Amino acid sequence: MKRLVTKAPLIAAAIFTLVFLGPHALGLRINTSTSMPRGLYRAVGDTLQPGAIVAACLPQSVAQIGL
Repeated sequence: MKRLVTKAPLIAAAIFTLVFLGPHALGLRINTSTSMPRGLYRAVGDTLQPGAIVAACLPQSVAQIGL
């Protein structure tokens, strides 16, 4: 009997890279949550203005309080 070789793991890794890591490397963020409109957002380093959308990573000590 011949062993069936599948390329599914390689294809899955390629899709993950293209969909999630590729845009992130280009400064794009994918929002799938309901906290704000879903979609693709571009990160820019402009000066903050009222009404701007801001994404921030909390320090571990502060994030621990939220858990």
